[in-house]
Amino acid sequence: MGEYYLDGDTVRLVSTFYDWEDKVVFPDEVILTIFDYSWKQLDQFTLSSANRNTDGEYFYDYIFNGVGKFYYEWKGLIGGSSPNLERNDVKIKRI
Repeated sequence: MGEYYLDGDTVRLVSTFYDWEDKVVFPDEVILTIFDYSWKQLDQFTLSSANRNTDGEYFYDYIFNGVGKFYYEWKGLIGGSSPNLERNDVKIKRI
């Protein structure tokens, strides 16, 4: 997975959270963490409903510093204690 983006461009990271019945849910807390290629944490953000569209998709606009592969992790706490994780990578290049 993952796509290439240009160095300095704004990348919109998105995630939707689902329950066990595959229905969209709105977690009690949503945390987005950004990692470098070696999984060193670079940034972490706690998101609010301002970062959610009407379909339940959460989003965050981020500018990656540098080139290479980066990872990001969405963590939603559902019911206060059940974590729902999604991880993906993004590749940044300079041309």
